[in-house]
Amino acid sequence: MDRGAAPLVGIVLLFGMVFVGAALVGVTGMIALDALEGDLGDERTEQTFSTFDHELTTLLHSSSNSAAVTIPDSEDGTYELTDSASASLTVANRFGQSCTVLDDTTLGTLEYESDGQRLAKQAGGTWRHTDDGTVMQSKPDLRYVADDRGTQYLEFSVSDLQGDVGVGEHSMTTTRSETRTADCVSDLGFARYVHLEVTDDTYHDGWYDFVREEFEAVDVGDAAVEDCSLENAGDENVVCHDESTGTVSVLATVDVDRPIDDYLGVEPTIYGGLYVSDETVQFGTHESLVVDSYDGRAGSYAESTTVTDDLFVADVDTLWIQQAEITGFPVVNGDIQIQPEADVSPAALYVGDDLSPASVDVPTARMATAFDGIQPIDDEIARTTTLLENEPKLEEDADGNIDAGAYSVDGDFTREGIEFDTASGDIYVAVDGDVSLEDVTVVGSGQVSIYADGSAIDIESVTVQDDRASQLWVYGTSETDVTVAGTVQGVVYAPGDGSLEVQDGAEIYGAIVSGTFEGIGGSGNADSGSHLEVHFDRSLRTDVPIPEENRTLEFENVMTRNPIDVGFVLDRSGSMGPHTIRERYDHGPWQHPIHTGDVVAGGDLEINRATGGIEELSYGDRTTLSDGDTVRSSQTHPWWGNVSVAVDHQHPGYDPNGLRVDATRSFIGELNASNALDPDYRDRAAVFEFNSTSHRAHGLSTNLETVNDSVENNVGGATNMAAGLEAGVNELEANLRDADSILVLLSDGFNDPSDHDDATLETAEAAADAEITIYTIGLGDGADEELLQTVARTTGGEYRHADNADDLMDIFDGIAEDVIEADTRFEVHADHSAVGGSNDYAIAIDHWNVEISEES
Repeated sequence: MDRGAAPLVGIVLLFGMVFVGAALVGVTGMIALDALEGDLGDERTEQTFSTFDHELTTLLHSSSNSAAVTIPDSEDGTYELTDSASASLTVANRFGQSCTVLDDTTLGTLEYESDGQRLAKQAGGTWRHTDDGTVMQSKPDLRYVADDRGTQYLEFSVSDLQGDVGVGEHSMTTTRSETRTADCVSDLGFARYVHLEVTDDTYHDGWYDFVREEFEAVDVGDAAVEDCSLENAGDENVVCHDESTGTVSVLATVDVDRPIDDYLGVEPTIYGGLYVSDETVQFGTHESLVVDSYDGRAGSYAESTTVTDDLFVADVDTLWIQQAEITGFPVVNGDIQIQPEADVSPAALYVGDDLSPASVDVPTARMATAFDGIQPIDDEIARTTTLLENEPKLEEDADGNIDAGAYSVDGDFTREGIEFDTASGDIYVAVDGDVSLEDVTVVGSGQVSIYADGSAIDIESVTVQDDRASQLWVYGTSETDVTVAGTVQGVVYAPGDGSLEVQDGAEIYGAIVSGTFEGIGGSGNADSGSHLEVHFDRSLRTDVPIPEENRTLEFENVMTRNPIDVGFVLDRSGSMGPHTIRERYDHGPWQHPIHTGDVVAGGDLEINRATGGIEELSYGDRTTLSDGDTVRSSQTHPWWGNVSVAVDHQHPGYDPNGLRVDATRSFIGELNASNALDPDYRDRAAVFEFNSTSHRAHGLSTNLETVNDSVENNVGGATNMAAGLEAGVNELEANLRDADSILVLLSDGFNDPSDHDDATLETAEAAADAEITIYTIGLGDGADEELLQTVARTTGGEYRHADNADDLMDIFDGIAEDVIEADTRFEVHADHSAVGGSNDYAIAIDHWNVEISEES
């Protein structure tokens, strides 16, 4: 190239570059301006959507059903209402039963479209769609949350937008649609799973991203939506996405996994060991019924130390007792007729006007109001059969043990010589027929529940571990006839019009709730000697048929409890009154404060004179002390001694004023020994004291006045609890009768010497063997609480501590109340908690129809 042309070319190139640059700037500026205008347009649209959303939300939560909203003019895009989206929601329980809350419900959508982009308001959320897919701008009105206990809740507010839109002023009118949520969940019992499906050709990918995050769901990959169906429900939330149909499906849990009892909804009413209902029930000649109670939570009946008479409840117009013997409390919702030579103890309660004949000396009392009869559970049985119909089937009559799980039986259920094994969980069996169990055992710690929709329950020799009757429940309908033979442990619950027949010698550990009582041995007038024993497990009781105001009824001329034999074993050692406490120091050097009046033993004493204040030492200036030397000083001083030294201090005593005497007499005053009573029902009392030996103040006697006078405030000597306890046990054991035997042991110290501890414990074991219950009381800070607690625990009694003698009156009165009134107070337990119900609170679904129209 010619060098002379170079500058010209450079100039041309320079101008060319400037031109191109300017053109690029212009093009770029135009692109940026278009983008800016587009962003501004989106912002205006989003602002419009935000305003619309605010107005709609305000409207849905206000008392009004209409509001106005403005949709501004747009040069580049258009607004439209579409109805191509829909939602469905199905709820299911753990048994696979389901119901539909939302059925392909339209999700009417407000859309704005411009330059191939769409902005949509759908189900409360805002969605932006481009060729690259959908992005959620704001969440829809769908929430899936869990509280601190792990309970999951689902909330979904569906707003279906319909009508016409243009620009300018519009009106919105809302109507709330019923969703069947409560009825649906109530029919299921308790909802456990939800299946939500959203279908939309345009925004489904945005829904998929949202649902997966909201439910913390696992994507099942390329699987079809059917893989998220309720048939595949489990503990893990899963989400499916079918892009070909624009469908997003999520399968999730709600609430918590509940025991089957909650679904079944059977709420048994258990008043006592035996409940019958009819117009008239009679106990025939020579029939014998015993109804008592124990606490199955504390051990077996044979091991129980708290067996007491209990309730035989009859919801009848008249209860006839003809030369029969009933031990327990008949409670009758009508009249009671006790014929001559009949025997009822300890008492009977009734509601009607007709009393037993005056010639019969049987304790009776009238209750203020009738109790509620126990209602049949036919609906609950039918419901249970339906709930469990899809569970594994059991054959009508088969061998082999039955393990934990839920089962159904088409037809009768007959089992002989098998075990229900509940080691790994409870057992539930729904039977569409009769039930027959013979020589059957329940093992493990779980519960067996059998629901019979047939006409008969026949049970013979059925046992559970340790007499825990709450482990076996056999339910029947109002038409179910019940037959019981041998030893039956558990609960048979079939209130209604069916019959109850028990074979002679049957023993029931638990409870029977039935209809007409057919007598013992198969007829209303059984052969001589027909006998039935019902040992009620108190842990089963859910209610008491006796009105609260009548639970301490006074019975004329009779005792309302077993008679009581009580012995008081009282500490009379020197420590009960003022006494000297000697503190001995056997090795030196020791430092110990001395006080005016202290008496010291012989030894060397060094006074720390730096403290000053010594007025006089009775031994002068001697440094060697003699036994009995007394110190007088204006203040406390330390001293040191190099040999054995003891210092005596005065103690006021743990009961210097004899308050134990008043407390004991108060207890005796609660006993009943009226001469009007049968001598067999009179209470008896005895008093013993002990120090180093035992002292018999008064032997066991019904003359409570002389027993009362024998209680004195005696003090002196050492402590030998074994001696006093042995005297009391021997007295009660030598005079045993059909009564409650009680000892009350009071002590303020330790056995002296401690060798007496073994004898004390041996005596407590002997008392337990003789069914004597010992209540122990430790007085003050010097009592041997460990020993006293062991004594009480060994005999089934209780230990109580008194900080000082002022507490003794309340403690003695408390024991008296427990002992004397134990059989006239009926405790209520509600441990069996098959409650039923629903959990519709876990699913909150709202459906709003929103009509939008342009203002004219």
